[in-house]
Amino acid sequence: MTTTPNAHDIHTAIHRIKGKLPLLRLIASKKIRIRRQPAQGATTAPTPVNLAALDLLDQLHTLARMLTRASNILPHNGPITDLYENLDDDHACQALANRCDTAHIMRLLDQAWMRICRLSEPDTAHRYVGVCPWCGYAVWIPERHTGDWVCDMCRRPVPLNQVMAAHELRLLTSGVVGTAAELATLLRSCGYDARRKTICEWRRRGRIAPVAESEQGPVYALADVIRRLV
Repeated sequence: MTTTPNAHDIHTAIHRIKGKLPLLRLIASKKIRIRRQPAQGATTAPTPVNLAALDLLDQLHTLARMLTRASNILPHNGPITDLYENLDDDHACQALANRCDTAHIMRLLDQAWMRICRLSEPDTAHRYVGVCPWCGYAVWIPERHTGDWVCDMCRRPVPLNQVMAAHELRLLTSGVVGTAAELATLLRSCGYDARRKTICEWRRRGRIAPVAESEQGPVYALADVIRRLV
């Protein structure tokens, strides 16, 4: 027998998502010290290293705006942290629990939490392939999935081949750089069979060249690595 989620269930789900927002920002972007030329010293610039995390932050922002409208909280827009702070409230959660679509709201919150867990503790059984072309929600599929897929958010059919092709193009044009280990981790989270040792071996054989140096070692362009993989 399925029980209807109550205000406490919704409040718990919102509170734990809010608590993970700082971690998602760290996963999505970091600062890399890049030494362009030895004589010029080092420069520091924020460099995105996980597009899946950036997408998830966007989707959590969309979810927060939807929930603030559903709970009649003003404003309905604003920074993601402010929206979840407003939602992390007894009155707001009770308003959501009083709705007729509470089970759907709880399902979306649970799915959002699962995606956060997949990024912070990667699940090799699922892979991120891009975003839904209809609503922009993340598309995670089982590793060996074949056939059709339906978006968790809008419930519309997702053309997986188109979604994966669009995501590959986004990676190629993203301008992301990172160490061999960082790029291998990013690419595995997006469904590529990428390994740090392979990237290092390509460099040794002259098949790929680093674009800069960092304190962690050579820095490579993500687009260069993808071209070797596909």
